[in-house]
This record gives sequence, structure tokens and C-alpha cells, in this order.
Amino acid sequence: MDVELSSDGSTTTDDTISLANWLRRERALQGRVRMVRRPTSDTELGNAFELISVAIGAGGLATVLAGSLSTWLQNRTKVRVRISRNGQVTEIGADNVQNATELIQQLMELPDEPNSQ
Repeated sequence: MDVELSSDGSTTTDDTISLANWLRRERALQGRVRMVRRPTSDTELGNAFELISVAIGAGGLATVLAGSLSTWLQNRTKVRVRISRNGQVTEIGADNVQNATELIQQLMELPDEPNSQ
């Protein structure tokens, strides 16, 4: 299962790259973090990074992600990160970083595919 991290719009591309590099340094997350580019229009140069995708499987990887994200956010008071899985979104910033583990665990508990009723 994958979790997607994206900015709330106030985050720069440098912040997104910084976060991806930070997560890649976590031993448990190595090889599970990738940057996803968004398509550009005819008036834009290059491709901007839109989000970070993190492959989270069974085990404690959600806790590792939450801890690493919490540490990264502590020195970035104006940055907010959106975390999404299966269409559900939660935001984590410096103001609620202490709840990161709980918020990510709630997303992890969602079923892999929505029920079709």
C-alpha cells in the first residue's frame, strides 16, 4: 500500500525535495520513497514535483514514517504536509506534529479498496 505526501500549496519544491531526501535516509524507508512529477503546461519549463509516494507495507513502517515526518516538520513552522491514502486526506504541520503517528495510523487502518455498496 502507498501513502502520498503532498504540500498544501505553501511548500516550495525545495521543501518537497528536502522531505523526500530526509525520508530516504530512514533505513526502514530506503527504496520505498519516490518523487512523482506532475505534467507541465506549454508555458512552464521542466516538470515540478507534485508529491512523494511512500510504499508502506505491514509492520511498523507507518510509525517510522510518522516519527521521521514529525522530526522533519519541527523546524518548519510554515510547512504543512497532506498525507493521503484511498482518497482520505489528513494534514500535518508544526501545530499538530505531536499527533502525526495517530493520524497516519488512522489512514493505515482504512481498507485497501473502498466498499462498493
